Amino acid sequence: MSEVLVFIAATLVTIPLIGLYLVYLIAVKTTRNKLYSFKLAVDCTMLLFVVAVYFIIVEIWDVRLIWLFVLFFFIHRSRVYLSPLAHSRGHTSP
Repeated sequence: MSEVLVFIAATLVTIPLIGLYLVYLIAVKTTRNKLYSFKLAVDCTMLLFVVAVYFIIVEIWDVRLIWLFVLFFFIHRSRVYLSPLAHSRGHTSP
């Protein structure tokens, strides 16, 4: 039984890393800018990492915290989209 849990946890943690690498490779080939490609890959695969952490928490502690992850996702996205507006008005982010 413990081998099955280790396999599930390893798969859920590894798949987002593979997705990150694939998005990075595709972005580098299309943009030829490594820094921009890395930032794009991290932004695109953030949801994969959140889902992986959610399923690991469910498997280990049997706690359903989907509302917390959805809230985190919306807060993160609002900061990403509202941040340029704050800089254009002279505010600085923390």
